[in-house]
Amino acid sequence: MKRIVTISTISLTLLVIAVLLFFKANKLGDTIFGRTQIKDTTLLRTQILNTIKIPFVKTDTLIIETTWKICGNSAEDELPITFDTKLEDHPYVDNLSKNLGLTVVTITDFNEVMDTVLKYKFHGDYPESLWDTCRRNKIHASILTEKSRQNGNILVHEQYLSADTLKSYDKEFYVGNNGKWQYKMIHSYVDTLKSGR
Repeated sequence: MKRIVTISTISLTLLVIAVLLFFKANKLGDTIFGRTQIKDTTLLRTQILNTIKIPFVKTDTLIIETTWKICGNSAEDELPITFDTKLEDHPYVDNLSKNLGLTVVTITDFNEVMDTVLKYKFHGDYPESLWDTCRRNKIHASILTEKSRQNGNILVHEQYLSADTLKSYDKEFYVGNNGKWQYKMIHSYVDTLKSGR
């Protein structure tokens, strides 16, 4: 009995060490993605930021959201392998604002604005669409990134919502023969929504 416990303990210890070594190997430096090794994530983030263009003419503010919303019931192979662009952090959000020539606010900050509007303009009585009311003349941008499971490249999914029009773009970032980050557009579409969100 003692020998079985010892063998089980050794096996479990080796399994834990193997898992820890795997995670450590995949987190060294900044990030290692399959065939695409990211030596300097700042360069990739800057390249992604520089490719962002607003597909609508009239706007005074861009509301940016970069956090994945993942269903708890998703199978492991359905979950994205995410890469944080840090576009909601400084200095990236400031650089994005400068590049686009307009005010950029995070979804967290915008939610605080909506709470204030709800409290003072609507006296706590939730209107039919607080979201649509508050985002008038504003564009909501969802910019999500992940590692491609097929080739290890970085996929950027951009969605821009203005009024009831949604424009979506999917880009694939890869390291070219010159050793620099490049991208190609792999998909785009336009959709009309019936209500805001």
